[in-house]
Amino acid sequence: MKILYVAPNAAHQINYIDAFYREGHEITILTNDLTLHLRRFLVPNFESSYQKVKGPILKGIIKKLIFRLPLPLKLMEILRKFVDNGFNNYLNRLQHENFDIVISYKDFGLEYIERFQKKGSKWIIDEVNSHPDFSNYILNKEANKLGIYNRDFLILKENYTERIKTAYKKCNYIICSSEHVFKTIKKRVNDNRKILKNPYGCPYPISKKKNFHNNKINLICISRIHFRKGIKYLLNVYNQLEKKFPNHFKLTIIGASTSEKGFDITKMNSKVVFLGVQNKSTIKKELLNSDIFILPSLEEGQALVIGEALAHGLPIISTPFSGAKDYILDKKLLQYALENYSLQIINPFDINKFYSAILNLSDKAIYKKASKIAIQIAIQNTWYFSGMEFVKKIESLN
Repeated sequence: MKILYVAPNAAHQINYIDAFYREGHEITILTNDLTLHLRRFLVPNFESSYQKVKGPILKGIIKKLIFRLPLPLKLMEILRKFVDNGFNNYLNRLQHENFDIVISYKDFGLEYIERFQKKGSKWIIDEVNSHPDFSNYILNKEANKLGIYNRDFLILKENYTERIKTAYKKCNYIICSSEHVFKTIKKRVNDNRKILKNPYGCPYPISKKKNFHNNKINLICISRIHFRKGIKYLLNVYNQLEKKFPNHFKLTIIGASTSEKGFDITKMNSKVVFLGVQNKSTIKKELLNSDIFILPSLEEGQALVIGEALAHGLPIISTPFSGAKDYILDKKLLQYALENYSLQIINPFDINKFYSAILNLSDKAIYKKASKIAIQIAIQNTWYFSGMEFVKKIESLN
C-alpha cells in the first residue's frame, strides 16, 4: 500500500510508521515534529526508514515553544492555528500522488479529506482522545468549579470541537487507542462500522526494578501541569500523606506548566519536586528511581507514560479515563493485576481511596509482586506487537 501519515506528533506515530515500513508498505510522513524531521538523517535499515519526511520545520519549532511556555490562552490558540495551517500547502501538492491510505491526526487536513477520497484514498482519523463532546463536558465542569475558562476561550474551544466532529463525518474510518475513547465516539457517531480500536504498547527493552525504597517511597507523575490531569487532587493526597507519615513519601512531577493549572503552585507543599520539561534520558532515570506511578487524569485517551512506567516495573494508580486497562490484553492478567495492586483505578475526587491506593503498595512484599506483574504486562504488549496489530487493521480496509 501507498500510505500518507499526517503526524504532528512523534509519540505513538513513530512505532506505527516503523511497523508499516517493516511490512513493506511505501510510507510518506507529513509532519512539523522535529523528532521525525531529524530521523531523515538516519541511515535506513530493515526496521525503519525516514527518507520521505515532509513538512514545515520552522513551524515545528514554534509548536515546541507553544507547549513549553505558559502563554496566554488566546495567544496560544492563534499560534497553534498558524502552525497547523502549515500542513495545507503540502497536502495541496500531495493530493496528486494517489495514496491508498491517509492517516491523519484529529481534524488535520479537514479541508482536503474529500479531495483525497475522490482520488481513491481512504481517510483514517488517528484519534488519541475521547469524543470532544465528552471531553468538553468533563473539562468544562471542572473548569467552572475552578473558575478558569473565560468566554473567548470557550468560543475557540467550540470552533475546534466542530472541526473534529466534521472530520468524523467526512472520514472513512476512526481508529481509537482505548476502550474508553472507542465508547465515547461510538455513542456519538452514527456509523459505528467506521470505528476501530488499537491499544498502544509498552517500550522495549524492559527495565526491571532492582530495589524498593523502604526509607522513602518515591511517587512519580509525568504530565502537563494542567487541571485536565487532576494534578490538584494528587497534591491534596500528598499533603495528607505528609501529615500522617512525615518524610516517608517523595513526590516528583515532570511536565510543562500551563497558564490554566487549576491551582496556585506557590501555595503547594514545598517538598513536592517539580522538574518541568525533561529529556527522555532524565525521565528514564527518574522512572528507575521511582516506586509508584500516578496519573489522576480527569480525561485522557491512552496515556503513553503509563506504558513507559509499566516497562520500568512501576505499579500504576490512575483513573478510568487514562486507558491504563488497555495496556493489558489478557483478561486473566488484568484481573490478576487489579487484585494485586499492580493496577489501581481510582476516582481522583475520592481523596480517601486515592490515599489508600498509595498505602496499599507500602508493604514491601505486596510491592514486589505488583512490580513483577507490571513487567509481565509490558512484556506481553510491546510497541512491536501494537504496531503489527495496527498494520493488520489498516491492511484489512484496503
